[in-house]
Amino acid sequence: MNFKQTLAKKEMFYKKISRFFMFAMYEKYKNVFCKTKNIQIIGTNGKGSTGRFLAMLLKQEGFLVGHYTSPHIFKFNERFWLNGAIVDDESLEQAHKILEDKIKQDLSRLSYFEYATFLALVLFEKCDYIVFEAGVGGEYDATSVFDKEFTIFTNIGFDHQELLGKTLKNIARTKLKAMKDKAIISSNQDLIVLNLAKHIALLKNSKLAIASFFQDKDLKNITQEYTKKYNLAYFLQDNLLLALESFSMILNKNKTSLIKSIQNLPKLDLKGRCEQISDNIFVDVGHNEMAALALASIFKEK
Repeated sequence: MNFKQTLAKKEMFYKKISRFFMFAMYEKYKNVFCKTKNIQIIGTNGKGSTGRFLAMLLKQEGFLVGHYTSPHIFKFNERFWLNGAIVDDESLEQAHKILEDKIKQDLSRLSYFEYATFLALVLFEKCDYIVFEAGVGGEYDATSVFDKEFTIFTNIGFDHQELLGKTLKNIARTKLKAMKDKAIISSNQDLIVLNLAKHIALLKNSKLAIASFFQDKDLKNITQEYTKKYNLAYFLQDNLLLALESFSMILNKNKTSLIKSIQNLPKLDLKGRCEQISDNIFVDVGHNEMAALALASIFKEK
C-alpha cells in the first residue's frame, strides 16, 4: 500500500491514548532511525505558530530544519514542513516506503498520529533540528518517545478533558511531565500551571526558564512591528516572543542579534491563524474556550 492507502485505514481522531505502545515501538526500532536534535512543543494553544516561528528562525541561521505539526486543514502534507516548504506527495511516498521497510508488519499497528510521527522522523532524518509539536497531552504523546534537546510549553488551559482530566492541574500535569533537561514555559499561565511547572522541574532536575521576553520593551516593539507589517493577529506576537526566547536559549543569541533576526524574518507561512481569506471571511483553527475568547476579543464590535 502507498501512504494514502495506509492513512485511509487509520482513524484520524483519538478515542483513547495508548500510553505505552508508541514507547514500545520506538524502543524496538530506535536503532534503525538516525539520531536527530529534537525540540518538542507542548501546550493547549499556540503550538503550531510557535513551532513554525522557531523553525523559520533556525532556518534563517543556515540550519536544515523540519517542523512537524498537527492537525492539517486541507491536506495531510501540511503536517510536514521542511526548510521552508510543505513536503510533496513524492517525498511522503519515499518516506513511507523507508518506514515500511524499517518496521514492516508493525506499520499496520500504528495509529494515524503514531504513523505520521514516525514518518516525520524519516522525512527529517538529515535535519540539524526537528521541531515536534505534541498532539494531545505530553507525557504519553507519540512525540515524547524521542530524545529531546529542549522542551517548550505554550499556554496551558482546558482541552481534551475526556482524555487528560477534568481539572486544570491534571491537564497541566500530563503535559508538564514531558519536560526534559532544558525547558521554557510561557509566563502567560494560570498560577496553578506555573507552580506545578516549577515543582516538576525541581523533581526532574530540569533547567526551566519562565519566559521573560514579554517584559522586554525593545523585543516587544520589534515583534509588534513584525505582526503589524504582515497583518497578523495580536496573539501571534506572544507566540513569536516565546519562539524568539527559545531560539535565543538554544543558540545563545544576544538581543542585538535577535532584533536583526526578526527584522529579516519572512511572513509566517502557516494556514488558519486568524487568516483573512476575503473581505470579511477569516479562518482560524482555534478549537477550545481559550482560543474562542482570544478570537472574541479580536472581532469585538466588528
